[in-house]
Amino acid sequence: VDESVMTLRSKLEDLSSVIVVPGPDELETPVRFFHPSFPDFLKDQQRCTDRFLIDISGIETFLAQRCLEVMVDKLPGSSIARKTSSILRYACTNWAGHLAKARHGDTQVKDGLEKFIRGCLRDWTEVMKTLLSGRLMHPLVLSLETARNWAVCGHC
Repeated sequence: VDESVMTLRSKLEDLSSVIVVPGPDELETPVRFFHPSFPDFLKDQQRCTDRFLIDISGIETFLAQRCLEVMVDKLPGSSIARKTSSILRYACTNWAGHLAKARHGDTQVKDGLEKFIRGCLRDWTEVMKTLLSGRLMHPLVLSLETARNWAVCGHC
């Protein structure tokens, strides 16, 4: 086991009053909150101090922006093999979910979305056909509807 993983586990175990850290033989099991109300507390601006507040909208905006940047950077002109790297795979399959929760009207996301639609839509569709490999293309349609809805609400 990597030393950095053990160091991280050690630090996480110091937080055992609020999170559950799986044992060392359960490396694939994620860390989870001890009580379901704790994440709600961390996301509530009325109850949580700025130091610990988790700005979900800000995080989703950042993730949508990064997914769009990755796709704009890596999709055009790449072979299918290069297009299916884990980072690009994540960006291609999750950008719309992050976009749906992102701040409407964010200029960086808007610019990234425009670049993606103008320069990468065909390549994204090809990658998604490979990733979905025979499954229904419904996720593609939902992703594009999300993009349209986000763009329209940005002008509200």
